[in-house]
Amino acid sequence: MEFRTRVAQVGPWSTSFDGNLRANQYGETRLPFRHHVRSTRRDTCPRKDGFSKYLQLPVELQRHVLSFCDPASLFQLMHASYSTRQEAQKLFWADPTSRYVIDGEWLLTGGHPRHTNHNLDALIHMQYIEVTFHEWSCGFFQNWRERQSYFDEIQSEEKIAAFWRALHHRFPNAIDVVLDEYQSQRPGAPVPEKIVHLAMGSPEGISISISQLRWCNDKWYSPESRHVWRKRSNDTSPTWDLIETFWNPRRILPPTKKYSGPVGEYMRYKHKHVELGELECARDVHALRVTAAYYLHVAQTPCVCLWPACGLQFNRPEEWMAHYLEATLRRQDHDGAVPPPPCEAIRAAFLHHDMMLAQNRRQRLDELARLQAVWGEPGSLQRSAAAQQFLQQLRDDPSYAGEVAPEESEIWLRYQQNMNVSVVAPTPSENM
Repeated sequence: MEFRTRVAQVGPWSTSFDGNLRANQYGETRLPFRHHVRSTRRDTCPRKDGFSKYLQLPVELQRHVLSFCDPASLFQLMHASYSTRQEAQKLFWADPTSRYVIDGEWLLTGGHPRHTNHNLDALIHMQYIEVTFHEWSCGFFQNWRERQSYFDEIQSEEKIAAFWRALHHRFPNAIDVVLDEYQSQRPGAPVPEKIVHLAMGSPEGISISISQLRWCNDKWYSPESRHVWRKRSNDTSPTWDLIETFWNPRRILPPTKKYSGPVGEYMRYKHKHVELGELECARDVHALRVTAAYYLHVAQTPCVCLWPACGLQFNRPEEWMAHYLEATLRRQDHDGAVPPPPCEAIRAAFLHHDMMLAQNRRQRLDELARLQAVWGEPGSLQRSAAAQQFLQQLRDDPSYAGEVAPEESEIWLRYQQNMNVSVVAPTPSENM
């Protein structure tokens, strides 16, 4: 899969980066729910009477205090104290700065449990949603029979109605939904018509916005920023107002379901495989951001191209970034990942991160080998039994319920394909 890391921000200089971040093929980062709710602060020992004094405050003051808590603290209060659970839960899920990323093609096909790794019970509480289409990590990237994206079907009124029914069913508390158009456009292009058509079927009571990546100049490989248009309320004719030109919310990946049985083992493997791809893409984002920040805030010298045997220098970070993105299109000419910036203080962090990625790759190959060992040889009784167990779980387990018969489902077709793929051992460079 070709990663196109084209959305990157230059932040403050730091000698570390968040290795838990994931990124899509456009360089837009997101954080898994389990890390979103994990506090980065060191535990302290509060006074024994501290919390009891808090509970003696008037309810209005208790709510005011809770409003200053970060998501990790609110999540802990949701599970640690009965007295604060209800209010903490309201504040946690009502946080407008946390946007939950959802696969739009899953909703287009009805939002059935079979084709998602999400914890469906958690989706019920989410209020701020970002619906993405046609990402490489999407479980419905291609229709097995017709070999086309489900995204092409949103012109159908029936599919549009099914989409909004599924969204309302899975997210009954949603109040703000952003629909992402996956194809980027040059500056000044109109609002994407296909997504507008989908948005017009939205129910009352939900604020609807449309987002699209736009090039920063007329070159299609230039850095991109995400524009957002919001549907004007109480307007008889559909009108879309541009409200953001560099939209970059804190994107959260929903918590995963509990995996069990042979289908669960396979779905866990697929989920971890997607996570690996997102981690590898995020690695390029880290290199891009840290390098730009280093030259801008520390070295204060012209930016030098990261790619070996290049050495071109640029006075402005955005010029260097545009050159880097163009060079990335020819990354097959370069051996290996994007090198870290020329600063010893950050190289150790990248070296450790690269070792963790290499270990992750080996683990995914080991997992696939274990699944294939259970699958057995062609024509064997072991394979016949494994197939029956897999199909039986698809038939009986509500966690993997679907619209079509198990034998006709995409998950069964994908499972058979993966079980018959030769496992290739990592190359020496991957075992660093």
